[in-house]
Amino acid sequence: YRNRIQSGLPSFLGTNPASFEREGRTTEILREECVAGFKLVGSLSDEQLKKAVILDTAYSHIAIRTSRKALDDEAKGIFYKELDKSQQKMFTELLNIYLGRYPEEYAKDIMKEIEIAGVGELRFAWAGTTKQIPSSLYYYRIKGPTIQIELENVQNNANHVHSIMRDLLHDFGGDQLMEHWKKAH
Repeated sequence: YRNRIQSGLPSFLGTNPASFEREGRTTEILREECVAGFKLVGSLSDEQLKKAVILDTAYSHIAIRTSRKALDDEAKGIFYKELDKSQQKMFTELLNIYLGRYPEEYAKDIMKEIEIAGVGELRFAWAGTTKQIPSSLYYYRIKGPTIQIELENVQNNANHVHSIMRDLLHDFGGDQLMEHWKKAH
């Protein structure tokens, strides 16, 4: 047994405004996540968009909720395995933006669980405008058996961005007491 972060999730990032100027420089919070999401959705064919776009209008909030256990039963979107190699690379780059927020060993642990469950089982879902246009509202989700990531930019004319990442296996460190009861009693 090695020292291991048991859980670094859920994580929530958000800012209002998402983009602002200071001393002549523009700062955009979560810009990389937004640009990569638009890059992936922009690469999809019309047929793929029919699977990936789950709503023409963006959700008004993060869909996964704020409960202790990640509760989102929406199995919608396009599977990673339905993407071509170039799109899979974009998907992986987007996923790695989120994993890159964490220490390397912890990110590797998360990725290992994703791989065991099957990378091909990850889904990408989109709601709202698919073109990166100022003030256009949008939302996307990456969901698989072990992880869920969401980003939404729907408030303040799409200048109030939120992102959340949840571990569907170990959120909040899991439920150690329940695991003990299942195994020992």
